[in-house]
Amino acid sequence: MGAGSGPDGTGLFFSLGGYIGYSATSWLDARVILLAHDSPQAILPFAKAQPVVRAKGALAGVNFHVRIVGPMELTASAAAGVGRVSEPTPAAFRVSGGRRTDLAWQYSVGPRFGSERGWVSVEWVWTQFVRYPRPDRLAYLEGRIDGLLISFSGRIF
Repeated sequence: MGAGSGPDGTGLFFSLGGYIGYSATSWLDARVILLAHDSPQAILPFAKAQPVVRAKGALAGVNFHVRIVGPMELTASAAAGVGRVSEPTPAAFRVSGGRRTDLAWQYSVGPRFGSERGWVSVEWVWTQFVRYPRPDRLAYLEGRIDGLLISFSGRIF
């Protein structure tokens, strides 16, 4: 769970996501992330009237974590996949009307506290959405959502 800011004109975003992964080594995890970013207007009826923006994504990536001291680690991750920004798409995403976003990627960095069975991460996350305006053109950047994300994780096996 977390909160952050979207591109110009979209303001605050709330984030919710989940991931499942596999620890390949003591310092490297492979993971799949499902994420949802919603503007306050999408969830709070009394929020200031601005365009309602929802961004969803499914990403696959890696997470690196290195023990610094005791139960504290430094963690960094990178993931890429597909995403979608819903209607109405604000001008900050450089398009008019609603349409889908073809690609998304995410980076994060921050401390992680815990043990072998469970941990809490406090990370700064950058999520970037990009689109292909036409099949014969290269992609261009659309909108970025940045913010603080606090996650609770546990080991199953």
